[in-house]
Amino acid sequence: MICPKCAIPFPDNGVCPICGEGADISASETTSMLGVSPAPIPPLVTIPQPAQANQSYNPPPQAAPVPPVQPQAPEKAPKQSNGNGTLMAILIALVVLFVGAIGCYLFGVFGNEPVITISACAGEEASGIVGKWRGEGGVSVEFREDGTCTIAGQSFNYKFEDGKLSISKYGISYEGGAVLDGDSLTFTAFSVNYDLKRVS
Repeated sequence: MICPKCAIPFPDNGVCPICGEGADISASETTSMLGVSPAPIPPLVTIPQPAQANQSYNPPPQAAPVPPVQPQAPEKAPKQSNGNGTLMAILIALVVLFVGAIGCYLFGVFGNEPVITISACAGEEASGIVGKWRGEGGVSVEFREDGTCTIAGQSFNYKFEDGKLSISKYGISYEGGAVLDGDSLTFTAFSVNYDLKRVS
């Protein structure tokens, strides 16, 4: 039904919401008064209701992020040590030890009779001491022309010059005064006094 004053449709037998005209106006009267036919009332449209709040939203699963691939440096082949340096060092050490042992043997360092001696004898004075000597208590001393001597069974190198007697062994030397009087010899070596008589 349409209100003849406001031209607003309202339900049959109802009241116009604007002016308050009642239901006593019939549809035909309204039509005749307005000179138009009432427009059909369109059907009600169903408005979709929003999703209920209690429904949980499950997002689609996401793939795990892939870490970026970093370029790898090519692996270096391990150095192969050829061992030549070690072998050379061992050979050099052996040669040095061998030469040192030969030198010690030749010069009588091991207590043997020296093969090579540095003669320290000088003139008649040195030749006068050469020979075998014996002292008190049976101590035996021998001086040789090659510059070696034996004192109480021990081998030494010696040098007799200008009234001084130098005795050495293993790089340790002792020098002290010595008195040669014909067949008598007196000297001190390594804090021991020797008073000797020539035997031969």
